[in-house]
Amino acid sequence: MNAKKDEITIKKLWDIFRPMLWLIAIVSLVLGAAFGIYSEFFKADEYSTTGKFMVIKVPYEDDDSSTTGLNSNEILAMQGMIANAKEIINTNDFCENVKRALGTDLSANQIKSTMSISLCNSETTCYYFKVTSDDPRLSYEIADVAGELLRSNVQNMGYAIRVDRIDSPSIPSGPDSKNSVRNFAIGFAIGFILSDLAVFIRSRFDVVIRTKEKLESNFDIPVLGVIPRPESNN
Repeated sequence: MNAKKDEITIKKLWDIFRPMLWLIAIVSLVLGAAFGIYSEFFKADEYSTTGKFMVIKVPYEDDDSSTTGLNSNEILAMQGMIANAKEIINTNDFCENVKRALGTDLSANQIKSTMSISLCNSETTCYYFKVTSDDPRLSYEIADVAGELLRSNVQNMGYAIRVDRIDSPSIPSGPDSKNSVRNFAIGFAIGFILSDLAVFIRSRFDVVIRTKEKLESNFDIPVLGVIPRPESNN
């Protein structure tokens, strides 16, 4: 008896998953609902505020060039400075300075977890300084104080630049969206992938041949007949 070469085809995959579609759907829906319900009813409200800053070229004293008209290399260099700013806000020294300036009981690590920086877009030297916490007033105070401290740090790196705040943070008027629909979709996708993987692994370890089709697909032998399962008398 020669076993056929075990090749994974779309038909074989469909034969594996088709009987278990109901289980895959249930697992996906349950996990998606769990993610959505958690984010909607159990996740604490968060409040975000954002300040916007621009890195501007300043000519050296003996440089007659204009402060405008940045070339691509200068834009990339300034964007590199913004990348450095991301590292600055992750240092304990910076967060301790923010803590002292605020006079807060928060730890440096707690302050660090509230802050983030993102480039406005790939063609500018602007960046957003965002703060998110569970208190709208606290978010504003950290954004205001830390944003200015960071502006000063970047500006004092020794380069011929100036950093201007072009949009100030404000006290959030309401909590951030909890993205329940997005989290449902994430949970559904995770459930779908995990259940599919479990069904596939189970099929690979299942060596029992229960159907004529499985016998024919696995072995190169003719099937002469099928003995029906006896019916129960009860």
